[in-house]
This record gives sequence, C-alpha cells and structure tokens, in this order.
Amino acid sequence: MTKLEQLINELCPSGIESQKLGDLFEQFSGMTGVSGKWAEEGNCEFIDYMNAYTHLKIDVSALKIATVKSLKQNTLKKGDVLFTAASETPDECAIASEIEDEIKDGVFMDDHLFGLRLKDTNKHLFATGFLKYAFRSVSFRTQLKKVVRGATRFYVSKTDFMSLILPVPPIEVQREIVRILDNFTELTAELTAELTARK
Repeated sequence: MTKLEQLINELCPSGIESQKLGDLFEQFSGMTGVSGKWAEEGNCEFIDYMNAYTHLKIDVSALKIATVKSLKQNTLKKGDVLFTAASETPDECAIASEIEDEIKDGVFMDDHLFGLRLKDTNKHLFATGFLKYAFRSVSFRTQLKKVVRGATRFYVSKTDFMSLILPVPPIEVQREIVRILDNFTELTAELTAELTARK
C-alpha cells in the first residue's frame, strides 16, 4: 500500500468531502481599460494569458507591460488561481494555473483571464500547489465540459463555473498528492528536454 493510500484510508475512510466553488472562492476579473499590451513602456505590469495557459504554476517573474486607464484594478496575490476566460475550442476553456510564489504588489491580470481567490474563512483548507492539479484533473474537466457554451468562441458563465464541485481532501492527503505530481511533472520535463536535445 502506498503512502497516499494509507493517508486516505486513515484520514477519510468514508470518502472525500466536496464543496461548490462558490462556497470556497471569490471570483475576480482581469484588468479593464487596457491599451498597449506587451509594449516596452506603460503604467502597469500584468500576468498574460499564455503564462496561465502554458504553466501549471504561474511564472511570477514573467511580467508584461501595458497601459490602463485606471490603476484601481484587481491585483494578484500568492494563492490565486488564474483561468483562461475563453477559447476557440471547448477543451481549452478555463485552463488553470496557480500562483505559488510571492508576487510583487500591484500586478494585474490579463483581460482574457479570470481568477479565483479563497475566501478568508477557507484559506486553511488547501495546501500550496494542490489547486493547480485539482483544476486540471480529469474529474474537474469532465464537469467543466458539461457547462461550456459557444459556437465559434467557447466560454463558461460565472454562475455555471461557481456551481462546479471541487474535492477537499485532508491537508496531509493534498500534500502527498502535490509531492507525487510535482515529482512526476519534473521528471516529465527532464525527459522531454533530453529527447529534444537528442533530436
């Protein structure tokens, strides 16, 4: 029996509790009044769409520059989870990436992203790194696909998204899941780099 199996048997023998996203998180939107995105100069820095789309974990050092009409915008914090807002294919809607590292003050989010932030009363429920895997899991993505709308551009309404269910395992179980999947992700990246180098 693996350590993960032992923890599950010991800590949640009757199964894992699940909760609605709306009970766990607040949803917030990206920056507004935007011009000059990806310019060399501007009045703000932001996390762009591709940073969230291509990474499980947001690269907080890869900040882009833009100009916004007002600096009164939603700013990002460690622990936030960013999602792609819309896509040309249903499978690419609401792809998630977690901010695991400290991020400088005043950083905004691309207007083509939306975010989730744990409510203050729920911050103790999740281990760092767990959400990036939970939101990309087969079970969550299966739920999500049922509420995707659109014809040429696909999206999920806020109401539908916040009604989706997320498992909330005990913290010890979450940490073991993160440890296993982080190791697997690192090994996969190393193997891909090796194969690319050999080609």
